[in-house]
Amino acid sequence: MRHLTYANVVASLALFAALGGSAYAAAKITGKQVKNSSLTGKDIRNRSLTAADFKRGGLPEGPQGPQGPIGPTGAPGRDGAPGRDGAAGAPGSARAYALIDPVGAYSVPPGTPTYMVPAHTKAITAVTRPETGIYCVTPAAGIDPAATTAVVSPDWAASGSENILAYASNDVTNNSTCDETAYEVHTFVQTNVATPDDNVGFVILVG
Repeated sequence: MRHLTYANVVASLALFAALGGSAYAAAKITGKQVKNSSLTGKDIRNRSLTAADFKRGGLPEGPQGPQGPIGPTGAPGRDGAPGRDGAAGAPGSARAYALIDPVGAYSVPPGTPTYMVPAHTKAITAVTRPETGIYCVTPAAGIDPAATTAVVSPDWAASGSENILAYASNDVTNNSTCDETAYEVHTFVQTNVATPDDNVGFVILVG
């Protein structure tokens, strides 16, 4: 019988290690073979895990960190394309109206009935000023001043003063100057007292 020598033992161990090492390297390590909490970041190869390898809801979320500083303001965006024109509105219910401009602020064209601004006039046929601060405003046929109320508002742009007043007398039977076919409008400048004034523009509206 041949005796074991030191060389025989070393050769046998080397062969076992070589075979065992290859078999171990080829085997796949499963979760059952790993003790809980035994692996650390050092045991995982960098960039070897993806988002799909992590399970949601495993551990409770930690406290929310402080809010970061506000970033710089971004550049203004480009202007959007112009919108489409809206549908035309329904006709107004006013039967007649006029913008009266005694100072020419609206550049009334030549031949226009006295003081009226054409672009802002409907169913008013004539305007006269027989006295200082008194206008006779005549509506179109079919509008009876004795039976229809008119409302007057001063127009600052069509006036030569700032403290201005205007009103219409709707009781045409008691008009001081105009006849019953016209609305009588009085205009004033307010200083210490209301003083009749010719340079006060106004809008008259007949409902």
